[in-house]
Amino acid sequence: MEIHFIYEKAKTKDSIPLLLTHGWPDSFLRFAKIIPMLTDPENHGGEAEDAFDVVVPSLPGYGFSDRPTKTGMTFHVADLWHKLMTEELGFTHFAAHGGDWGGMVTEHLARSYSGSLVGIHMTDVPFYHMFQKPNDLAAVEEKYLTKMEEFQTKDGAYAMVQGTRWPTA
Repeated sequence: MEIHFIYEKAKTKDSIPLLLTHGWPDSFLRFAKIIPMLTDPENHGGEAEDAFDVVVPSLPGYGFSDRPTKTGMTFHVADLWHKLMTEELGFTHFAAHGGDWGGMVTEHLARSYSGSLVGIHMTDVPFYHMFQKPNDLAAVEEKYLTKMEEFQTKDGAYAMVQGTRWPTA
């Protein structure tokens, strides 16, 4: 599967690579205005040492990335992103950000490839973790997840419908 991405190097050396993942339905263009601020913060009122090498792929089926040929691709995008960052671009460690479906991809990156990540940031915390609870929950965590299950059952139909709408060939 061919994945479209843009890669903008920082204006300074030894910058942290930053992977930005858009949501659904959206595109890599969501990040177009902030890429210059991240790669050259000094030119935007920041400090030069805060620059990032920025990588923005298009989710499969969006932008110029190939459409998935089978269902279930949502749960394998993190594998594609890890391969892009480590094998294709040669980074050993990177940071990741995602929102909406990109948040789920970012969470999957953290679960499966934590050794490659220096940190993650999400603008939306995915609800996927509700379905795979850890065994050692504190009482406050158990209470939170119980409330989330109640929400999902009562008010979460929209998210479930979205989950059936990933583009396929």
